Amino acid sequence: MPQVSIHRRRNKGARFFRTRAFEFELMRVLWAIPFAGADVRETLSTVSSISEGDFDSWYEAWSSLANSVARRGRALSDSVSSGKAALRASNYMRTAEFFLAGDDPRRPAAAAFAREEFYDALEALAVDFTQSRIPYDDVVMETLFLRSSVNANNDVLVVHGGFDSTPEERTSRSGPARSSEASTS
Repeated sequence: MPQVSIHRRRNKGARFFRTRAFEFELMRVLWAIPFAGADVRETLSTVSSISEGDFDSWYEAWSSLANSVARRGRALSDSVSSGKAALRASNYMRTAEFFLAGDDPRRPAAAAFAREEFYDALEALAVDFTQSRIPYDDVVMETLFLRSSVNANNDVLVVHGGFDSTPEERTSRSGPARSSEASTS
């Protein structure tokens, strides 16, 4: 495994990056680990290949990882393993795309890749879901309804994000991989 640099700050703990935005976005990746949206080894290997403060190296490292994980996941015969790989690939590409300027020509393809991998993951994991588009004022709000495989109470959990989150990121933290585990255990 490549060497990862830890930056020590007097009385403030340690960080992986001096660039605060990089550090925060890395934490978003790490937060996805319990929900099958990231892997510690893949993440730390990627961190070591990012040049401090270099947004292009950020994009290149994470998009390379996303493509590699997606490729490996498609080659798997086990649908749960394949689905979890697609969740990770989706999250890694969302991470790659995060710092791209709005007019960056790489952005549309990166966003489409992240969405496609996410929905491929739901299908591979046999998650019962319905996508909808609801008119709201002058825009269309995209919704995603996930049915629980273990809850008979018809409970509904509404998940939403803020300015910099995607529906796929928020939904993946709600447990598609876990619902698949519950239905196969």
